[in-house]
Amino acid sequence: MKNIFLKKILMVLLVTGVFLLSAAAADAVIGVGSGGGQGCTECHQSIYDDALAMPYGHSVVRDNCAICHIRGVVRIKNEGSKSLKSSDFSDEVLIYIKQPRGRVSTGISYSIEVEASDKYGKLSKVEKLDFKLDEVEGSLLQSSTRPVFERVGVDNISVKGIFPEATISWTTNVYATTTLEYGTDPGYGYKAFTGKSRVAYYKKHSARLPQLKKNKTYHFRVTGRSVSGRLFKSRPQRFVVTAEGSARGHMALEPVTEEDIEPVIEEVRPLRSSGGKLGIIVTVNKPVRVTLTAREEKEAGLTAEVERHGKGFLSPKATRIDVCVECHNQGISHPVGITAKTDTTKVPEGLPTLPGGIITCNTCHTPHGGDKKFLARIDFKDTTMCAQCHTKEPFI
Repeated sequence: MKNIFLKKILMVLLVTGVFLLSAAAADAVIGVGSGGGQGCTECHQSIYDDALAMPYGHSVVRDNCAICHIRGVVRIKNEGSKSLKSSDFSDEVLIYIKQPRGRVSTGISYSIEVEASDKYGKLSKVEKLDFKLDEVEGSLLQSSTRPVFERVGVDNISVKGIFPEATISWTTNVYATTTLEYGTDPGYGYKAFTGKSRVAYYKKHSARLPQLKKNKTYHFRVTGRSVSGRLFKSRPQRFVVTAEGSARGHMALEPVTEEDIEPVIEEVRPLRSSGGKLGIIVTVNKPVRVTLTAREEKEAGLTAEVERHGKGFLSPKATRIDVCVECHNQGISHPVGITAKTDTTKVPEGLPTLPGGIITCNTCHTPHGGDKKFLARIDFKDTTMCAQCHTKEPFI
């Protein structure tokens, strides 16, 4: 009996010790004044604890209560690493980093890594560049410059197998993406694209036209769109493929010694448009494809002079819709900011909406953390969630 009694006492002490250690550890991690150093848990510890207890947490907002609740706070998503590639070989390329609308530039910095590879498989050394977005000057839109084609010509025609193929090159006075239309008919009929990645803009362009027919006249024209969105076209031209596979036209063959040249990145320079779009110009000593890795970092939270509730709380709409879409692209997600009460829908019972039955992101998702994937209030695996509002097919 004594042994059993002693075991019970030891068990109680052990459990108590574990509890005390756990509480101490929790206090060390959470502590008074946590929430990104904003002191939110001094009054709202229970909300913080409930969020931490959930199996699925909203990691972006942990310790950063202010980004969703307080006015005047920088609310920028940390994009992590993003890798972008140019599709064509060129010695100068503009890699375009697209930024969502409504972003604030203050406190955003970028870490850029650039690597170049030539057509022979040789790699350059990785060049690195760190900068703050609000310190970048210049404009990549060049809206005041009229875009034109400066040279369009046939570089080379050779025979590959039994078919001739042509290489046509052209230059533009501004950074642009271009499309070459060609065919044996003046109406063309075929297209050769450059800049397939849709993030790269060039001043030097080329396209290969395969499987041409001998003793035929080919018509071609180039259409371009500058980085500012302006459309421009070259004048129509033509060339003749002879029976021997050569052509009457400009010839500019690539020097054989180019293979021996090591690719070297000469310049990595950021440019920023008035609309907040960011581009990186990369200049190399030879035609290459460029791989650019960008990491966006943020300085979020309250400024030093702002304490407690700062400049006041955001509105319910801002907290439940606006701050969400700054990080989460709406894409194919359910519309928000609309009323749930129509002929075929009803205001959901037990789910939060704004006055008037306005649906928000918070209607279907828990903001801090939850016990289901995607922080869903009701599991998305069937139509149960849909049936909270929709009363007719095909949504239920």
